[in-house]
Amino acid sequence: MIANLALFIIFLIVAACILWKLDLTIGLLAAGVAIGLMLSDYWAVLDFIALAVSDIDNLTIILTIYLIQVLRCLLGATDVMNKITENLRGLIKSYRSILILMPFIFAVIPGAGATLLSAALVDEYTKNLDISPTTKAYTNFWFRSTVQFTSPITFAFVTLTGILTVKPSVLVLNFLPLSLIMLAAGYMVEIRHISINIPGSGKEEKRRFKQDLAAFLINTSFIWLILFSFLILRIPLEYSLIGAIILFIFQHRLEFKTLVWAMKKGLSWSLFGLIMGVFFLQVVVTETELMSKALVVWQRLGIHEFLLAVIFSFIIGYGLGSYVGAIALSFTLFGGMTTNIQQIVIIYTLTRIGCYVSPVNSALLFNLEFFGGDMGQFLKRIGVSLIPLILYLVLLALIFIKMR
Repeated sequence: MIANLALFIIFLIVAACILWKLDLTIGLLAAGVAIGLMLSDYWAVLDFIALAVSDIDNLTIILTIYLIQVLRCLLGATDVMNKITENLRGLIKSYRSILILMPFIFAVIPGAGATLLSAALVDEYTKNLDISPTTKAYTNFWFRSTVQFTSPITFAFVTLTGILTVKPSVLVLNFLPLSLIMLAAGYMVEIRHISINIPGSGKEEKRRFKQDLAAFLINTSFIWLILFSFLILRIPLEYSLIGAIILFIFQHRLEFKTLVWAMKKGLSWSLFGLIMGVFFLQVVVTETELMSKALVVWQRLGIHEFLLAVIFSFIIGYGLGSYVGAIALSFTLFGGMTTNIQQIVIIYTLTRIGCYVSPVNSALLFNLEFFGGDMGQFLKRIGVSLIPLILYLVLLALIFIKMR
């Protein structure tokens, strides 16, 4: 009974942080301390803090997130993303394809604020076209989310790999079908209605195509290096990022002071604090065997534990609206009860779906504010696009039931 009360306290504190706009990091720390004192003692809480702070895996994840931040700052200090956009214009003669690829390419830059980078280019590229602000907002938000669902260099994905013992490459391969479903859904819901093509043909155009292709491959070489070294060579992500940063610096001949500036700018104490708050709560939940104790009560009541995980993962995503915080909290609470990859995919996807429709999702709000889109119409299109994703989850759930 005490374990279930402790779970209730976690949700109560998180809800209070959302309603009163309090710092979630403080909320997670408070929840961890409260549960530790309820299920253990004062000295044990100090041990939990020491475990969270000294764990090498936790420190590696924080280093990885810091390196991603540094790379993002270096990208912002150059015009490489504008060059990539110009390359796309020369390579592809369809507005529909370019509208998809702009947020697609920029999705390698994590963080809600980075959504404004592709938003500015989408807006500039479509200013002479009869495309509604809501369509622009949807396009930028949805196709960026499509890539970030699977991208191994997003903050949420990196945090997830720190909580689970599953190899990142396995997660990528199992998340990939959902990204492809999102891509197809976005195309059918919105993009297929846009049919304007860019004129151009002849020998000069073919020559320009080869030049743009070469320039595109060069300008995106840091992305290919990360993907190749991490997914193919299976080099740890932090080393892959260091290699990409070194390549980017030499390729664009950046001055040392630019690197120093990026390293200072990349120190996001609020983000690091949130991650450590999550890890502290994770240690408390694990060491006190909170979920195991709570499951005993649920089983006595005839409630299937995974059903609760499914329901609460969506609620957590909807309530927090933050991919990092929501996924970290969902898997901190329910990750221990996952016995196969299908369950992991279901919890991960439902948490993200909750974030996609959350009124406190900063990426969603940034897009609507930038383009001036209609919230109701925007969420309606998101809802329609999520239908095939949900159907896929139902299929996974049926496979899971049959396997039992």
